[in-house]
Amino acid sequence: MTDRGWLFDLYPDEQGMRLWFLRETGGAVSLWEPYTPAFYVRGTRSAIDRALARIRRFRASAAPVERIDFRTGDPVPVIEVRVLDLRQYGRAVSVAGAEEGIELFTCDIPLPQRYAYDRGVFPLAYCSWDAKERRSIPATAGGAVWRRRSTAKPACSRGTTLPSSLRLSPESFARPTRT
Repeated sequence: MTDRGWLFDLYPDEQGMRLWFLRETGGAVSLWEPYTPAFYVRGTRSAIDRALARIRRFRASAAPVERIDFRTGDPVPVIEVRVLDLRQYGRAVSVAGAEEGIELFTCDIPLPQRYAYDRGVFPLAYCSWDAKERRSIPATAGGAVWRRRSTAKPACSRGTTLPSSLRLSPESFARPTRT
């Protein structure tokens, strides 16, 4: 199903990022996209080992990688950490950063803002998406609500390559209203 609308909210959930759109035709729709941003850890071997031991409880993966130090332009060895449950991301960063002798990188941008940077979207961006529905009824205090999860295909020819749920449409800015 191809649809269009304005991005009005996004927040982390258990398995990725939840996005809410106001449809062009009226009403709201919620889409979900897997999203596991990384943060990077650098320090002495013993400090890294202690930090990783403490953050494993957050269902986190860790792998050695090289990244470029933006001040020197030189490659530096770091540990890439990905937390599978984004609701635990901030706690994992805090636990890792509390270890003496550890430096953390790319961890201080709020996740909704980081997602927007990574995907090239912004609040009230006019977007299009092609979503395949899978509905479930989660329990809530007020009863059951429908939730739409998406393995969406981009449905836009803007030229920007985004890996999943959405792409900016050629009309990326919210349309002005006439009064």
